[in-house]
Amino acid sequence: MRVRVLLFGPLAARLNRREEVLELDDPATAADVYRHYAGADAALGALGRDVLLAVNAEFAAPDTSLAEQDEVALLPPMSGGSSAASPEEPSAASSAGAGAAPGGGVAGALLGAAGAESSSDPGSAAAAAESPGPDRSGVELVRGPIALDRLRQMVAAAGHGGVVVFEGVTRADVLDGQPVLYLEYEAYEEMALRRMRELAAEARRRFAIGAVAMAHRLGRVAVGEASVAIAVGAPHRGPAFAACAWTITELKRSVPIWKREHTAEGQRWAEGTPFAGERAGE
Repeated sequence: MRVRVLLFGPLAARLNRREEVLELDDPATAADVYRHYAGADAALGALGRDVLLAVNAEFAAPDTSLAEQDEVALLPPMSGGSSAASPEEPSAASSAGAGAAPGGGVAGALLGAAGAESSSDPGSAAAAAESPGPDRSGVELVRGPIALDRLRQMVAAAGHGGVVVFEGVTRADVLDGQPVLYLEYEAYEEMALRRMRELAAEARRRFAIGAVAMAHRLGRVAVGEASVAIAVGAPHRGPAFAACAWTITELKRSVPIWKREHTAEGQRWAEGTPFAGERAGE
């Protein structure tokens, strides 16, 4: 059988490819796709062991059965948000009817990826110059500045006494003795949007809130610019703060977005914290 394979972030760079059609013996599982690439590059190391699998834009266990023309993605740990060793800091926030929203970091380290340069706007969907705006669930991926006022307006309502707006902003930092000039983000776009919608729905179930909206940048993000923003509207400030903090943490852990830090002398991928899924290399 033939399946379409997608590779992202440091994994795509190390394997020197982003997408290809792979022919497998029938029957086949998602683990067979992983083993094909792990066997081709014994140097994958810890990165390879932490790979998660997705089939048709949904997280999948290694033993998931495949069908002709399925789309299988190999997902290194997500690094869409900040890390302790990363130049993006989730430190800027504003609110209406509340104070400053708390930030939360996810521990991580920098991983130098061998292999090919990656495009500034990869993904299975064609790149667009700008997003048309959040969909009905209030989520979007954008290639350009995030419209904070628009996100805030999406969650504001007469009954919402607390509206919290969080921004994750790229800060000036030093990497290997060189100032970071900008970040660059890529995503498995179809799956990222789907996962963001799931997080918005889960936040509404978990907390006493009325609405959630969120946006994440793709492509190049300069120092001082926001790469991610979340807005939460609720009758009271406590649940709004809690929902905002939970959503940014889960977005960074589980939405398939990866980033690179660029300096004048080179670039490195930011290593994310592995998501709590069944890893292909175990």
